[in-house]
Amino acid sequence: MPSPQRPRPHRLLDADPLVGRAAELAVVQAAIQAHRLVTITGLGGVGKTRLAREIMFSGFPRRLRREVTFVDLAPIGDPAMVPAALAAALAVRESADLDVEAVILRHLDQWPSLLIADNLEHLPEAWAFVGLMLAGSPSLKVVATSRTALHLPDEHEIRLQSLTLPRSSDQLESSPAGELFLRRARSGGRLSLIDPADRAALVDICRRLDGLPLALELAASWTSLLSPRAILRRLEDRRLTLSDSSRGRQESIEQVVLATIGLLGPGERRVFDHLGLFAGPFDDGAAVAVCDLPSTLESLRALQAVSLVQVTQDGMGEPRFTLLETIRTVALSRLEPTDAFEGAVARYVDWYAARATEAADSLRARTYAESDSAGILGNPNVETAFERAAAAGNGEAAGQLAAALGTRDVSTGILRPAIARLVRARGLGQSTAATAADVVNALLSIRGNLRDFDGLVDLAHEALAWAHASGSQERIVRSLISIANWSRPEAEGRFREAIVLAEEIGYHSGAATAGQNLGLMLSDAGRTSEARDAYTGAIAAAERMDEPVALALALAARALTTADLGRAHEALADCRRGAAIMAGVEAALPTFRTWLACDLALAEVRAGNADAAMDNLLGVVDILAQLESDEETINWLQTAAIALARKHAVLATHCLGVLDVAVNGSSGEAVSATAALRSLATQLEQELGRVRFAAERRRGRDLSVPSMRTHVAATLRRERPSAEARVHGAFGTLTAREGEVLKLLAKGFTDPEIARELGIASKTASVHVANLKAKLGADSRVGAVLIAQGHAPGEGSDLVPG
Repeated sequence: MPSPQRPRPHRLLDADPLVGRAAELAVVQAAIQAHRLVTITGLGGVGKTRLAREIMFSGFPRRLRREVTFVDLAPIGDPAMVPAALAAALAVRESADLDVEAVILRHLDQWPSLLIADNLEHLPEAWAFVGLMLAGSPSLKVVATSRTALHLPDEHEIRLQSLTLPRSSDQLESSPAGELFLRRARSGGRLSLIDPADRAALVDICRRLDGLPLALELAASWTSLLSPRAILRRLEDRRLTLSDSSRGRQESIEQVVLATIGLLGPGERRVFDHLGLFAGPFDDGAAVAVCDLPSTLESLRALQAVSLVQVTQDGMGEPRFTLLETIRTVALSRLEPTDAFEGAVARYVDWYAARATEAADSLRARTYAESDSAGILGNPNVETAFERAAAAGNGEAAGQLAAALGTRDVSTGILRPAIARLVRARGLGQSTAATAADVVNALLSIRGNLRDFDGLVDLAHEALAWAHASGSQERIVRSLISIANWSRPEAEGRFREAIVLAEEIGYHSGAATAGQNLGLMLSDAGRTSEARDAYTGAIAAAERMDEPVALALALAARALTTADLGRAHEALADCRRGAAIMAGVEAALPTFRTWLACDLALAEVRAGNADAAMDNLLGVVDILAQLESDEETINWLQTAAIALARKHAVLATHCLGVLDVAVNGSSGEAVSATAALRSLATQLEQELGRVRFAAERRRGRDLSVPSMRTHVAATLRRERPSAEARVHGAFGTLTAREGEVLKLLAKGFTDPEIARELGIASKTASVHVANLKAKLGADSRVGAVLIAQGHAPGEGSDLVPG
């Protein structure tokens, strides 16, 4: 039998240079030195073959390049033909006494040092022969590409991920995903010049396609006909076919996905189809509920093994699953035409309606602080479930979801989208009394925060009627508070009724809220001693519910009434105690943070500490800029006017003018809501003179609340230039989530990217960024990162300088 001849290496390197895989190439090269079997796994179309071909010339030591053989097994359908394919690549011929397999195994020492076996996933029966080759030749090394590991001894798996995305239009050409898209788009003269108006669309295309090389190349082929903006619109509407018949086995994303799920059983395929409903991260409980299969977790493991599902862990070590958007689109397109679709949607909606209601009830019971519930309500699946429920005419589920999202949005101050959801849910009808009460109460809170007062009293009485019909005592308490908030004649009686009922049923959050609001009403009416008693009751309720933020706010509110009674230093002690409590809270909502900052600033002014007051007001400027409600800014401007009056009488008078319109509407009547503002007006009129005071106040009425906030903030910064270099007041403790956001900011992530990375809404991410800037005393995102440099924040890190 003639001795086999060593084959020459095949030049299979693509004409284009390898894009964005330098790090992966180095990892594979190092792995080849350390392991005999290296398997590159990943989703079809992620670039496994392209990387494997590059290894022949760039990823393998120069002295051994002639000892490399590449064999493409994609065309092989019968596992029994794998030895023949190897023999052809190695120039082996069977003899009269030995078949091909035996010849290969007998002469292993004469074969190349490195064998690259491309596309092995569909030939599991042949994996054992690869193992025999490795066992027969200690000098042989094998690099395999496959959508799943080969499960052979001593295998080292390297999972290939999508290309890095551009974070902004400035990074379009420098990011691997952007570079690949532009290379393919420019081939053949397409897209030789980029319209500046298209740059943002190109970034969004890369994101929409998850940086998957095959998807990018297929989308780029459309640039001969469509502009990037047109491509993006069609991708968003699922109207663009990502296919190219010239690409053979990878002519479309759908074909790649179908080939991959063809490796799995019918149970895994059914689970995959149902996963198309999930618009964001989900846990295995949600997957089991929606897929309605007891073996769902096992199926998720199989889908993860072939890279159709991505897996991360939450803070408790529990798995969180996601699908790339390109893959999700294929899954959903497979589910939608089937009879199973409506049932799956109903299960999806019911699951998230139940989880959202539980989360909202938790938030309502802990009104004053964020909890894990806020993270649940920030999951994009909750909003998607609402859209599904509304489209199906499911009034009960749509109402539950809209009310829950409304509770979240009241907490974060992002209000206007909630109005549309709640109105839409109300229009569907067909909900239980409990859900109707929750929807109306959420609508009351949001409209009140947006200062849309028309018809709120009637709406509050409707909420109370629904609450009584539901038989829920907690809902009755919330509805009583709503009536008291918007019906001045009924206010005191309804607040006191709510307090009594809340204390009877142990609803401490309701008692604390009613006590706080009653104290504010009494204080505005000049009944200072009674207001202080009401705040003392709220303090007791907050202590019973072990709610530190509620306690901090009640202490601060009581402090102001104590100051009104002439005990300024006693008041400051109360307020500073509240601030110290707030500093130890891992998560305090933006709205309440601004309230405490204002109360503390007023207490500092009363005690003669104007500089400390300005520091605290500066600490929440960025938060105010993110909140859609003007209520917090109005309160802040009232406090700022008092703090600035001594040095900036004209500016303080302008604040009064803005408040005239903001509080009383277009009539612009003089603000007289509190004794403090009445006293301020008298003080400013005496200092400026009646004529000039009136003229400056009229000028203020022509300014908007946001512009006044900006102007006042600039003045505060000039007065306290050193304040911006440090964390203000009691607001220096980062929450675990804010620590995560800061790390992503340091990587240059935008708010939408942060939202996608953490599985939260984009507006929620924006609020977290604003909170960070406020806590760190930074004017910009970059400034926040620079200030935090060296602290390496982790979960709950305290960044307050000592």
